Amino acid sequence: MKKLAVLSIGIILLAFLFISCGKKSEKSEAAKSTKTEEKVMKDTTKAFGDMKSGAWAEYTGPEGGIQKMKYFEDTWEGKECYIIETESQGPQMLATNQSWIDKSTGKGVLFVTKFGDKIMRTDITQTPASKIDTSEKFKPESEVSKITEKIGEDKYTTPTGKTVKVVKYKASIITGESVESWVSDEVPFKNVQIISAGSPNLTLRDFGSSGSQRAITKQEVETAQTLGMPGGMPGMPPIKRMPGGSGR
Repeated sequence: MKKLAVLSIGIILLAFLFISCGKKSEKSEAAKSTKTEEKVMKDTTKAFGDMKSGAWAEYTGPEGGIQKMKYFEDTWEGKECYIIETESQGPQMLATNQSWIDKSTGKGVLFVTKFGDKIMRTDITQTPASKIDTSEKFKPESEVSKITEKIGEDKYTTPTGKTVKVVKYKASIITGESVESWVSDEVPFKNVQIISAGSPNLTLRDFGSSGSQRAITKQEVETAQTLGMPGGMPGMPPIKRMPGGSGR
């Protein structure tokens, strides 16, 4: 359950990381500590604030699988929320999940998943916050520019005929491998292509600024089977934008 929630937002955070590289960090030593609620709220607004409800982007994976990401807004128990819905089409089945994020705090509220005709809902507001990794493997935001470099600009045309300007970045990851990412401000969620070990892991197929519909409706969320979080499982961390990026 946790893994699906992280995957649904990881693509967005990766894009913001690459967009930030090549720009001088303005953070002081104090900024390495936990952000205040006000800063988290500001970062979340920058990450999603310019997207309109119904925006979407569709990607192909390395084995031909299709993943569609969609953006919506709604309320849950009085909280105004951003909703990221991801549909992943595999060889045998379609998996759909939603991450609900509180606009005012940037923290997770709900995680909803649908397999076939089964819908399950998990309240993640009461789970303990993830601890900050202070090991040598952890790279704080101020270190991003040391492991990431801009390698060029180009244009990309989707298989459906839409052309966008992209900026290409390369970054070293913990395993020592390099990952190349193409990002664009013209695309919801920003990612255009992610290349690892010389092969595309994710490639933009199509996108739009509006028009998508929820695969899991509000009524289905309200009537879904409720699940508890297993003991010791950390909560979903606040959504944040890496320094220097321009949010949609």
